[in-house]
Amino acid sequence: FRTPITRNDAFFVRWHLSSIPELNAASWVLTVGGDSLQREQSWTLAQLRSEFEPAQVTAVCQCSGNRRGLFEPHVPGVQWGVGAMGNAVWRGVRVKDVLARAGLKDDAVEVVFDGADRGALDGIPDFVKSLPVETALDPDTLIAFEMNGEPLPPMNGYPARLVVPGWTGTYWVKSLVGIRVVPTPETSFWMGTAYRLPRGKFRT
Repeated sequence: FRTPITRNDAFFVRWHLSSIPELNAASWVLTVGGDSLQREQSWTLAQLRSEFEPAQVTAVCQCSGNRRGLFEPHVPGVQWGVGAMGNAVWRGVRVKDVLARAGLKDDAVEVVFDGADRGALDGIPDFVKSLPVETALDPDTLIAFEMNGEPLPPMNGYPARLVVPGWTGTYWVKSLVGIRVVPTPETSFWMGTAYRLPRGKFRT
C-alpha cells in the first residue's frame, strides 16, 4: 500500500472453490436470463467490448475475511492478516446496460451472479452470489475485463469478473459465466447459509 493503486502481481488472490477455471477468452460466453428478464441472451467477450459503452471505476476490493486471523471470536477459514485487499482501476461494461438489453422486468428483486469455479466433489454448492437489483443497476457496478489497463490475470477472474464498489470481495464474482434476474431473494448456500453474522456477537 505504498502507492494508491495495487499492482496486478501484488494483488491478493482468493477463490471459494478448489477447481479454479482455465477459461479461453475466445470461447467464453456470458449468459443472461432469469424469470425477471424478458428474454435470455448471451454475449462473447468481443461483443461486450464492441456493443456496449465502456465504463471504468477505481475501487478497493477487500476480502470479507481480511484480518480474519485477528477476529474475536475466532472463526475458521484462511487466517488472513491485513493483506487481503487491493485497489485497482477496473474497466469493462456496466451491468445495468447488459440487463437493459435483455429487458428488465418490473418485478426484479435480485440479480444472481454465477462464477465458473467448481467444487472438487459432487454436492459442493455452486458459487453464486446475489445483489439487490438497485445495487446491480448502479453505474459503477461493472462486468470488468481489464485491471490496471491489462487483461484480468487468470487468478483474479479472467476473462471477466464482477466489480461492486463498496461491497466486500465475496460479491466480486470471478470468471463470471452467468447472470440471472429473479423476483425473489436468492437462498442458496452462499447467500442463505455462508457469510452470516451471529446475533449478539458484535457491538454496534
